[in-house]
Amino acid sequence: MSKKKIIFIIILVIFIAAIIGVIVFINNDVKPVESNNGGAVASSGENSKDIIEITDKLFVEQINDIYLNVKSYEGKTVKLEGLIYTSSNETEIYTFVVRNTPGCCGDDGLAGLEIIYSDNIPVDNEWVEVIGKIELEEYMGTTLPILRLSSMEVKEEKGVTFVTE
Repeated sequence: MSKKKIIFIIILVIFIAAIIGVIVFINNDVKPVESNNGGAVASSGENSKDIIEITDKLFVEQINDIYLNVKSYEGKTVKLEGLIYTSSNETEIYTFVVRNTPGCCGDDGLAGLEIIYSDNIPVDNEWVEVIGKIELEEYMGTTLPILRLSSMEVKEEKGVTFVTE
């Protein structure tokens, strides 16, 4: 075999291995991580293995997956931690659990979910852990996920407030 053929085969094998690696990464890491701690019961009454836990690692990707595949998340129970963030217009106040992310001007982006909660909601920038079910809401022709909370706990210690992946 000529040297050119050997180099071509090596490059081809590396290329195929890279494609397989990307496929495995996408299939294993970008999808929401489901917690499984022996079937302990979470405070919401749900079996904790049925809760999709959005963690520090891949936080942005997991939130993006919910927005991109919103209908497949309807009715699913989600647990996440983040900062309380409120926004309003002339008629309504919206509350979110978010983390800071890279944005157009450095670190001014936000990733998270809008929440609905029947109890008192902490002030902005309080660190909370929330559990709730994804509901869908139509807004200006777009279907958006909203997390209807079954529990919210204010945490003394903040987790990772700035996430990049």
